[in-house]
Amino acid sequence: KYCVSAAVPPPPYYVRRVGRMYVLREHIGPDGLPRFDCIVGPCWPMIFVTPGLIIGTSLAVYFGLFPDELIVAVLFPMLVVFVIVAYFLTSCRDPGIQRRYTESPEAGWLFSEQGQTYRPPDCKYEAESQVVIKDIDHLCPWTGTIIAAKNMRVFRVFTSSLCALIFATILLVILHFV
Repeated sequence: KYCVSAAVPPPPYYVRRVGRMYVLREHIGPDGLPRFDCIVGPCWPMIFVTPGLIIGTSLAVYFGLFPDELIVAVLFPMLVVFVIVAYFLTSCRDPGIQRRYTESPEAGWLFSEQGQTYRPPDCKYEAESQVVIKDIDHLCPWTGTIIAAKNMRVFRVFTSSLCALIFATILLVILHFV
């Protein structure tokens, strides 16, 4: 099976690699295990593309149709900032990567041939990122990472706020020409 991210080189700076995920910052938790503060997915270059599209389009509309109303002039940029923050919280958060186990720590765990690890039933091996992830939903090429248990809530905030920004942009364009 062909992987989309197979030809993507690693980012210029990273602490270590976990499958095709790149850890940019981590710390050791109270249990002595590493915790990922900032990790990017296999399609990490999208971190530059997607925000560029969002900001570029928003700036073009904002300055091309500079709003007359003060409330719009203030709220529209705040919505853009909110969308971008939600985007980075989604794309740089640990999606729910499971550590590797050579022996089953609990009854009912299954062995993943691809991941070469034991995993709980709610975890699956994801070929694109080459890691075992809890409650995986999908690989999102726009965020460049896997959407799963630990970043699903913020992903929903991102997509909802992006829809609101698209609606606000269309409304600004319509109101400008009406």
